[in-house]
Amino acid sequence: MTKEKKSVARPLRVGLISLGCAKNLVDAEIMLGSLMQSGVEITNDAASADAVIVNTCSFIDSAQEESVDTILESVELRDASRRGQAVIVSGCLSQRFREELPRLMPEVDAFMGIDQVAQVGDIVGKAIANRAGKVGSQQSVVSGRKQKVVGRLNELEKSRDPSVHEKEESLRGSDKFGKTKTVVAASRQSAAIPFGKEKAAERSRNTAAQPLLDVTARPTFIPDFGTPRFRLTPKHFAYLKIAEGCNHPCSFCIIPRMRGSHRSRTQSDIVREARALIADGVKEINLISQDSTYYGLDLRPNHSRAISSPEKFSAATRSLANDATTICTLLRELNALKGDFWIRLLYTHPRPLDR
Repeated sequence: MTKEKKSVARPLRVGLISLGCAKNLVDAEIMLGSLMQSGVEITNDAASADAVIVNTCSFIDSAQEESVDTILESVELRDASRRGQAVIVSGCLSQRFREELPRLMPEVDAFMGIDQVAQVGDIVGKAIANRAGKVGSQQSVVSGRKQKVVGRLNELEKSRDPSVHEKEESLRGSDKFGKTKTVVAASRQSAAIPFGKEKAAERSRNTAAQPLLDVTARPTFIPDFGTPRFRLTPKHFAYLKIAEGCNHPCSFCIIPRMRGSHRSRTQSDIVREARALIADGVKEINLISQDSTYYGLDLRPNHSRAISSPEKFSAATRSLANDATTICTLLRELNALKGDFWIRLLYTHPRPLDR
């Protein structure tokens, strides 16, 4: 008697395309690390992937166009060769246009924000299940969509209330903060359908085909040493994110709206990661954040974010205790580590440093 061979289910395969700056690349590395930790196989062959993540940039118009291009190209490839594949959009474009994108790009199966990078495995599973309900639907028409989507995003940005930045800042500490996870258009569909078992099942089928949306209004996530990460840089250099977000209300910049308020990692946690990188053979440690000169100032007791002007910033630094954490104390401790390496400090703000 021959024993029947048990079929072993292969792990999910996920491909990832990362666009934009080094800070976005670190988010991509965290997503890959989280996926690998949950048993997902990472592939460079998009045609064989069960899901493809496009990690987008939205800082300037050309980056935004590149992001839209890449999303639509991924959809086109999916429709041509693997109809069951989920396309997931993450990063700054999702964060910047979290309310509008699902309606503009219904071909996408899920949109995720910066706060969700470490929970990407769960989102991938939901997106694949969501995609399964769309496989029999009509193929997406991608041709000519780029100009329509990009044009609409530009219109939305121009029509925004100039005071929106300040209004969104006030979400922090309110009941609305961190409670924006939703399935797009669910409320619109359910409002017109009477309750009952049959109607509830119909409503469930209808909403399942909509893009999933998991984007918090004001991100709070900051990685630490324990956050899974798979480095995409060559072995000799690495990016080390020391903080996230920005507190400057510059009229020409949207980073605070996309990335949230400035939040620093603790100095001991950064030093721990740097020590591990050096032990792994890294020779060049690139410290990155939106504003590296602001590092540590949010860790001071009873801190105020309203120190954007050079005068207020200087006053805040002068009032710090002698043992307060600053970019200078961080650099001194990192410089004292043993090993053959050097440090690069990226993304500093043109503001006086007097400590």
